[in-house]
Amino acid sequence: MRRAPHHAAAPRGRGQHLRHAPGDPSERADGRRHRSHQRARHGHRGQRRDRGQGHPRDLRRPRAARDVDQEHDRPLHGRVERDGVGRLRDDAADRDHPADHQLRDARSGLPGARRREREARGEGGRRAQQRARLRRLRRGGLLREPGPPARGHGRSAGRGVGRGGGAVRPLAITGVGQVSPLGLGLEALREAFADPEAAAKRAFTGEPEVLTREKFPEAHSAEVWGFDPNAHLGDKGHRNFDRLTKYLIVAAKLALEDAGVKKDGKFVGALAPEQVGICSSTAYGSLDSITELNLVAELEDPRYINPARFPNTVINAAAGYVSIWEDLRAPNATIVDGNCGSIDAVLSCETHLAHRRADAFLVGGGDVITEVLYLALRRLGAIAGGSAKWAPGARDSQGLHLGEGAAYLLVEREAEAKARGARIRARVLGYGTAFDPPKRQARLLHASSSAVTRAVRGALSDAKLEAKDVDVVCSAAAGLRPFDGAELSGLSEVLGGVPVAAPKALWGESFSGSAALGMASAVTWIEGATPGPMVAASEAPSKVKNVVVTSVGYYGNVSAVVIGA
Repeated sequence: MRRAPHHAAAPRGRGQHLRHAPGDPSERADGRRHRSHQRARHGHRGQRRDRGQGHPRDLRRPRAARDVDQEHDRPLHGRVERDGVGRLRDDAADRDHPADHQLRDARSGLPGARRREREARGEGGRRAQQRARLRRLRRGGLLREPGPPARGHGRSAGRGVGRGGGAVRPLAITGVGQVSPLGLGLEALREAFADPEAAAKRAFTGEPEVLTREKFPEAHSAEVWGFDPNAHLGDKGHRNFDRLTKYLIVAAKLALEDAGVKKDGKFVGALAPEQVGICSSTAYGSLDSITELNLVAELEDPRYINPARFPNTVINAAAGYVSIWEDLRAPNATIVDGNCGSIDAVLSCETHLAHRRADAFLVGGGDVITEVLYLALRRLGAIAGGSAKWAPGARDSQGLHLGEGAAYLLVEREAEAKARGARIRARVLGYGTAFDPPKRQARLLHASSSAVTRAVRGALSDAKLEAKDVDVVCSAAAGLRPFDGAELSGLSEVLGGVPVAAPKALWGESFSGSAALGMASAVTWIEGATPGPMVAASEAPSKVKNVVVTSVGYYGNVSAVVIGA
């Protein structure tokens, strides 16, 4: 049997390092070795036989192993391990042989005085850095000091969480685009508010394509009737888009054109692709795509799933396609907060604008009707089917009707909008949100008038307005008595007898789409359209300057935004 030469590499066990002998082919002419042959083979800590004695003199540790803290080099914290020969070794013994590069030697990035102060108090580095960042933002004027918290009312006020007062600066709304059962664009909304009864009749009496008469004869839904994506997107490139994605793209296209940012699909004027982003929202995303893929996987075989449609199942896929289609290269964010998401997107937009991450954002969102969503709500008893009465805001309403739609508002800093000569349709003046948890954790749905009160008060405080300055409320009333009653009670407590409109009577409950359509409706009211349909004995004001738009979630969450002239 031939013996191996003396420089041949011996078999390596787990945890041993790769060594090089003289004449190794990995040696280069200049005496250095290729890094690809110097990877340290690290195993578990107890398997390193040279632990505590340092490394062999002829072993050259790669740079990555010196700079990066490996798992076996971290000090133990109250654990027990075995040493190289199998004996138990506790952390006290380990402290006698500290690691040669520990995380405690790394700097936190804070000034020395601040770091010593943090160490003296025993604070975590993350919390200290957050506080330091807040101080820098306030010194730079990017974040104002929060105002006093709104006082809650009711038994659950002490347990709830509220926010508002001193965060959102006035922002300009320079463009609006919407897709709904009422039609496309702002002109369709104006026509609907001119004759609400006729508009509601058209919205709910079309021939449905999703909840068909054959499968769901008792359903009353408001779909986007006669929508032809080819008329707006062309006949190529969107075959695998779901309905939500198509609605959002068309709404974004209309908003950008309305703001004068794009024309015929191209950017014109002062704003470039790198300066426009999206803060979008959806409550349920593409449930139809998820359902389709699940049916294929369960009833046929997973290998038959269409890979081109699988990306649609991701919650932020639709907003991503909007950026790709419209060539928007600034930040793209998707907020998922049920019915409140589109209003919460206002705060996300303001945060990005305050940090100069972009100059303009599309703010809004949408949702679509799906069979699974309808069946789920029907089993919960939330649907007013058949001959059941549906009247948003009324005390005898027996449920809601589903709708769908999408809307975007182009929002930008007011000074820069004026500088580029943009037409300012309206302004975002304030934002507020609140959450009031249910008394019992087992409750699935929960309505809270206290959360409504705190959210509206926070938005008014943010806008530096009083109740008397509000002309009308664009409410979230959809026909569910507990939620409509809680909202009207909370609005009455903070706003008194301010007129309340329930525009969901025109397009149904479309979740995130309803809040976005509500903000678009507020813009039309400020520009002269008649608010409506009005709730109870409310009378529509002849002139509108300030509108409070509310959105009530199903879990005790409420958001509100103030839109002014």
